[in-house]
Amino acid sequence: MPTGIVLENVDPLALDNAHAEAMYLLSIDAADADAADAVDAAPPKTEAFMDRHPLLTKSLAMGVTYGLADAAAQLFAFLAHGEVVPLAARLRRAISLTGVGCLAVGPLLAVWFDFLERIVPGRTKRATFKRTVLDQAIEVPVMISLIFTLSSLAEGNTLAYCLAKVQLKLLSTWKSCTVVWFPVQFINQGLVPLKWRVLFQALVSFFWDTYLSIVSHAAVV
Repeated sequence: MPTGIVLENVDPLALDNAHAEAMYLLSIDAADADAADAVDAAPPKTEAFMDRHPLLTKSLAMGVTYGLADAAAQLFAFLAHGEVVPLAARLRRAISLTGVGCLAVGPLLAVWFDFLERIVPGRTKRATFKRTVLDQAIEVPVMISLIFTLSSLAEGNTLAYCLAKVQLKLLSTWKSCTVVWFPVQFINQGLVPLKWRVLFQALVSFFWDTYLSIVSHAAVV
């Protein structure tokens, strides 16, 4: 009686090939496992600063825009009218506008745009038009009054002076603003993603803010 199994008619080369194929498959499985472990161990991608700090990013953007716009307005006043102002007063004015943009306008715009998107969602022309109308009818006069008041207070003027400035200049400034900003806001509300709308406005508003700074600092008669 045989005590073991005798393999007959078996090709040794076939056995070697089968063994080699098994080892190859095992090596592939091991490589896949190592790759999976490497993926699991890899640190998560770092979020962009704006994604981590959206409100801070938008506020800083508006602050920088307002500061640069006021510097441009002061340069215009010097070149066009020969206005000579002490350096300390120039710096105080520019810093005041930077603070208004950073601490008031930027945060308020971020909250306002989020609110508009919630009450009138969508990218249709109808929704875009409604958001634009609401923006021009509500946000613009409030923002103009706020800028006039805060910038004047920061520069050392009295509250009575601020109220007189708002009463005298708000309506004419609002009309000029609507001509410029209605088409801009229609594009902003319709084509620009929500997270970028404040930054888009900051980019465009450099020129408007320069004009607004000129108007704001013109003499109140």
